[in-house]
Amino acid sequence: MGFSKPIPPEDLFRSNDINTAALSPGGEYLAIFKYEEDRTLIDLTFTDSMIQHEIISFPYDKTARLLDLEWLDATTILIDYKHKSSKDRRQAILPIKFKDDGTPYTKAKRIWAKGYIVDNLIDKPGTVLFAQNDGSSSKPEVKLYYADYKTLMDNKVAENAKLFPIQAPSAFMIFSSHSDKELLSVSVDFEEESVYIYYLTEGMKEWQVATTVDQESFNFNPIGILDEHTLAVLSNDESDLTGLYKYDLKTKNLGELIYAHPKYDLLGAKINPKTKLLETVAYLDHGQLVTKFFSKTQVDTKAKLDRAFPNQQLAIVGEGKDSQNALVFVFSSDNPGQYYLFDKKNSKAELVGELRGDLDKNSLSEAQNLTVLNNEGQELESILTRPKEGSNGVLIVNPHGGPIGVRDAQYFDRQIQFLTSRGYTVLQVNFRGSEGFGKKFLEAGIAQFGKAIEEDISSVVDHVIKTDSYQHVCAMGTSYGGYSSVMLAIKHPDVYDCVIAAFGVYDLPLIFNSRNIDDVDGSIESYEQILGRMRKELWDYSPLYQADKLEAPTLLIAGYEDEIAPIEQSNRFKMRLEQLNKPLETLFYKKSGHGHHRWYDDIHHNLYVDDFIRRTLGLPPAYTEDQQELLIDQYKRIADGLDANGLVDRRGKLAMKNYKLAGKLGHARSQFNVASFYHRGEAADKDLNEAARWYKLAAENDYNNGNIRLAHLHRRGVIDSASHEKAIEYFKKAATENSSAKLYLARAYCFGEGVVQDIPQCFEKLSTLVDEEFEGKKFDKPLANAVHEVMSEISWRLPLDSQQISHLKDMLEETSDATLFTAEIEEEETGLYLKDSNGYYSFEDSVTTIPLEKGASFGTKLKVSIYPRISKYYGKMIALKARWTNPIAVDEDGAENPPYHYIHFTRGSGTFHFIREIDQDWKMVPGKWTLELATFDGETVFKQEFDLQPESVIRKRKEESGLGSLF
Repeated sequence: MGFSKPIPPEDLFRSNDINTAALSPGGEYLAIFKYEEDRTLIDLTFTDSMIQHEIISFPYDKTARLLDLEWLDATTILIDYKHKSSKDRRQAILPIKFKDDGTPYTKAKRIWAKGYIVDNLIDKPGTVLFAQNDGSSSKPEVKLYYADYKTLMDNKVAENAKLFPIQAPSAFMIFSSHSDKELLSVSVDFEEESVYIYYLTEGMKEWQVATTVDQESFNFNPIGILDEHTLAVLSNDESDLTGLYKYDLKTKNLGELIYAHPKYDLLGAKINPKTKLLETVAYLDHGQLVTKFFSKTQVDTKAKLDRAFPNQQLAIVGEGKDSQNALVFVFSSDNPGQYYLFDKKNSKAELVGELRGDLDKNSLSEAQNLTVLNNEGQELESILTRPKEGSNGVLIVNPHGGPIGVRDAQYFDRQIQFLTSRGYTVLQVNFRGSEGFGKKFLEAGIAQFGKAIEEDISSVVDHVIKTDSYQHVCAMGTSYGGYSSVMLAIKHPDVYDCVIAAFGVYDLPLIFNSRNIDDVDGSIESYEQILGRMRKELWDYSPLYQADKLEAPTLLIAGYEDEIAPIEQSNRFKMRLEQLNKPLETLFYKKSGHGHHRWYDDIHHNLYVDDFIRRTLGLPPAYTEDQQELLIDQYKRIADGLDANGLVDRRGKLAMKNYKLAGKLGHARSQFNVASFYHRGEAADKDLNEAARWYKLAAENDYNNGNIRLAHLHRRGVIDSASHEKAIEYFKKAATENSSAKLYLARAYCFGEGVVQDIPQCFEKLSTLVDEEFEGKKFDKPLANAVHEVMSEISWRLPLDSQQISHLKDMLEETSDATLFTAEIEEEETGLYLKDSNGYYSFEDSVTTIPLEKGASFGTKLKVSIYPRISKYYGKMIALKARWTNPIAVDEDGAENPPYHYIHFTRGSGTFHFIREIDQDWKMVPGKWTLELATFDGETVFKQEFDLQPESVIRKRKEESGLGSLF
């Protein structure tokens, strides 16, 4: 057995390189809509020479994001886009022009008219059939116009466009079947919940009603107009399978069957608008797209395409006017998609674009068909995707969502390729309720949650595990698939070794109870069409109420913003499993809904799933020795998501465990993070020596923050006696790349810590740092704060001369825009404060003797004003040095807590709180706290002492002073 070759997750979970490609009406040009990391763009290819030119791009951070494109005429493209200033979908016209050397170029011209293009009227270049709503959103009155491009761009439709001669009655939406000669219109009566379909063909004097249906049973899909009295429609109203029928517009009845597949529903069909003959039908056969052609020429073309692209699914997505060239989209389960320009005459295919050209196709797994009979003798089409090589012996049963009207197909699936490249085999079952197999099969899944659906899945699973050899079976699914995965493990505890349930429902009665009792939005009715009516047996088929039967370790994944399967569903199930002490892990994503909106979250989700399965089943990592970087990446990505980046609810212990695994393989940032856990005493007992050991490993791997932390530990004397020399050694190592290290080296020269005191050298280093990091640059706020604290400390602790004071002010101005260094101070209130849950302070009592208790907040409120009050100083930045001194206390690291020095900035005049809080146990030391504000010239402008004492001491003092009897 060979080893699997894991595909890096960032290679799978990212946007495609190409969104779409479109052939111009004459076939001369090919427009390709591409994605790049920081922009979307359109390339124009000359089909005769295959020379490609970029004609326009849209940077994400500056203008707009391209959404779609189509050709309006031989040299004009219509684009859909979103501007960064709006969420609305907009449209623009791209007229393609050519320079003298033949190079194409264009400039987007926005369509300001509100509405949509019904047909681009290829036979009338420069003119389109345009629909505009002259009514309201609740009562639309869509009008049709002939409009040129300039009219649309100028928003002058009503003034300049030509009104279409025959308007559709109360139109909600209008479609073109063939130019302006064959039109269909949809009207909706919201009160009666009815849909009216009208039609108009060339020569008719008014629109005629084609059919009227209620919204719920709406199953009428017009494909084309065959003649004045006949439509071609897709329907299953009078049959089990969706087929293509003639529809008699006079009798309003389905007529002759044009085409139906004996086994599958039709997905689509195409009628030639000129000959009125059937050209193609499409359906899924064992999950693969099949397009059946009917004319001899088309059949020959299809045969050529099949020979050119064996074992691939394909669709002709564009043809030139001469029909010699066709744009073909080719895809499969192991091919994300490719666009080819196909010369039908010479059977020559030329690749013009790939959705994911970076992926090694040889590393992707090919899906296989599987058909098994269920217990009622019905065929169940399934898809089995095995690893390309190196199975790990785990079968993942992957039920699809829905469950009604959804199906699995053999398309490229990122998650399946992620799993198979790591050795897993994935089974997907199109159980009863899945679409594409007829009405009876679909309706057989209604109200079968936990029953017939899971029986179907189990029939296929039983067949697979008897046919192939698997050491373990796990169930994994999303939405209904999450529910199904849990129920499979509950019903078959001897089969399933683990469960991964994502964005699922686990309390079926809650689906009804959590909806509005009046069912304003009709959601209860829609759920009844899937789940059946509210009834007692729903408790029997809810995982929440059957949780005691769940034995398999479970990973529960949910999104806080999920409106389809609300987070309460997962929270309830989580609480119940925890009550029962069932093996459970959770990933509740804070920014996800019913699935993820960001690739970063998808990557974390899937890496965690792989890790969970391997830990649960005792499997080794998927990576060989030469793939250690991928393993490191997995550990650190999992840890990052669990740590402090806000992706999921924080789980420090598991984050630390994964950082350790990455750190032991030499990943420097992970080593640093492990050290930080030991340093904080979080997820592990506080151990500064162990923290120092991991910081040192990080530093040795060139992670400079490790040097910084080691320097501070030595400087503060918390891992051995204060060793300023050792601190200087680490600061120097870090200073080549780290501005913070440069700052503390400068400070060391000011105070003679680890070096001979040299104040001029201190100022020189400080000045160099300020020039390097702040001159002409946007301020780095954390660095600026650190610089200001050091400047304040220097000013308070050292006897500076006037030249040094002036130099300090210059550096302050460069790092803060401060130009004023004195102020007028007025005290407004001083004493005890209360802090609310939002972090705001309210004044409680005017006292300076403060009870020493956890959470006590004290300080003063000062009005800081410009002084002298001259108009030229108004709006200028004031800087005062500030200092809080405190009783000697030993902090959580075992170091003495020094005074806190900082600089208070005020632009113009304002009122400010200066407050300290006893927020940690080590601060519970009685004694004096003093707030001082002063100018850099040494003038004290405010000073206030606070005496913090235990309540018993305060009470005794009151009694001794004779005040106790008053209380």
